[in-house]
Amino acid sequence: MRTSPRTKVLMWLGFGVVFGLGPLLIAIYRDGVVPGADKLHQPAISELLIIGAVIAAGAMGELFVLLLPPFKQSENERAAGFTVLAGFSTLLTFGADLIGYVFAPWASPFAITLTSLTCFPLTLLASGVLIRMAARD
Repeated sequence: MRTSPRTKVLMWLGFGVVFGLGPLLIAIYRDGVVPGADKLHQPAISELLIIGAVIAAGAMGELFVLLLPPFKQSENERAAGFTVLAGFSTLLTFGADLIGYVFAPWASPFAITLTSLTCFPLTLLASGVLIRMAARD
């Protein structure tokens, strides 16, 4: 039984993105509700960078599945080119997320926030497009 590309993207959003953000959202909620909890763990916005890197890596894994035998032959060169572009974009966002996370300890809070809130949506967009392109027949 084959799943539609739309179903594949929705499953990726539900399991990959929502569950990936789960620990961060729970920590933010806990720190806002439980008195003194923020002293145990202060979730940094830079954690979005590592979550984004994991999401991008999972999306790139979907692309690599296409390379396993039997190869999926694309009848549409434009679609194949767009898939390569989406894969490259996801690889770039993966790299940006990792570099941002590595340099976060030396950056200002404003720079960390700006980087995180810029990279994370771009990572979701690139990864979502890649998942959609990898799911096409």
